[in-house]
Amino acid sequence: MFATPDGRYFVMKLTNGHQYVQSATSSSSRYPFVRTSFREYTKIFDLSEFQLNRTNEELFKSSRQMMSASQLKLASDSIAVEMDKRVKSLSNFMAGYVQILEMDSTYLERDTTPDPNETVADSRYVNVEYVPDQHAMVPVQIQGTPIPRKKTDLKKARSFIETIDDAERENLFIRADNIVRSIQNQAETTEAMLVRMEESRVKHVFDRHSKYSIALACFIFLFIGAPMGAIIRKGGFGYPILVSTVFFMLFVVITIFCRKIAESFILTPEAAAWVPCAILFPTGWILTVRAMRDARMMNVGWLGRLLKPIGRWLRWTKKAVA
Repeated sequence: MFATPDGRYFVMKLTNGHQYVQSATSSSSRYPFVRTSFREYTKIFDLSEFQLNRTNEELFKSSRQMMSASQLKLASDSIAVEMDKRVKSLSNFMAGYVQILEMDSTYLERDTTPDPNETVADSRYVNVEYVPDQHAMVPVQIQGTPIPRKKTDLKKARSFIETIDDAERENLFIRADNIVRSIQNQAETTEAMLVRMEESRVKHVFDRHSKYSIALACFIFLFIGAPMGAIIRKGGFGYPILVSTVFFMLFVVITIFCRKIAESFILTPEAAAWVPCAILFPTGWILTVRAMRDARMMNVGWLGRLLKPIGRWLRWTKKAVA
């Protein structure tokens, strides 16, 4: 018996043997039986089914579960920068329509066209043509002919619209309505996009902190499981393991709960990742101290002293009613 050099086939060389074959046919209830004798027989088995097919790493390279802590930090920072770009792009989009707003040039491309009348110190930003990425909004500069106005005394006019010619008022209202609708649509689109990006950023931050909190939880469980074995002396290993399993399930439930509240923006992802450790650490501390003092797991004497006055009051109330 041997395998081929490339590992694709497994070869068995048999000598001086017999081969028995019993084949079934659909036309008869009797099955023919064949016996073959051989001096040398070579049997080859295909091992292709046992080969390891490696998955393309590029398919899962961008998954959060496959990233390291440094990669998660880089991804969360990139998402934060991208969110800031979306906000600045919306601001510049509105500034193109509303002239009193200033254009933000943080993410706008610098004009690299040489100007003979311009020195290096006078370099300016281009506010109209540059698009940071495919989702960014291009600032629009409104240009056109001046609107005809009435020859009306401004002191007598009750509003600015009364100074505009009657024939141009309707066109002005239509243009203003289109501008407002365009700004509203862009704002709603950007808001929905920012919510999705914030959820993604929260997940990246939570996973990054979870890598450290889970490592710390291993030490916390050490200070929970070891004292349980010393405090609980009855039941052998079964009862301490059962109690430790309950604590582990509690840790998993708290972790899932904290992830949900972090994704709901109720709690910051940094704090949510460390909440399970913060809850279990006092438990491990108390159990360790009680084990070192050779104390019982739980002293219920204080509970009896607390319920004793309540029992007296119930008996007095029963006698009063009777």
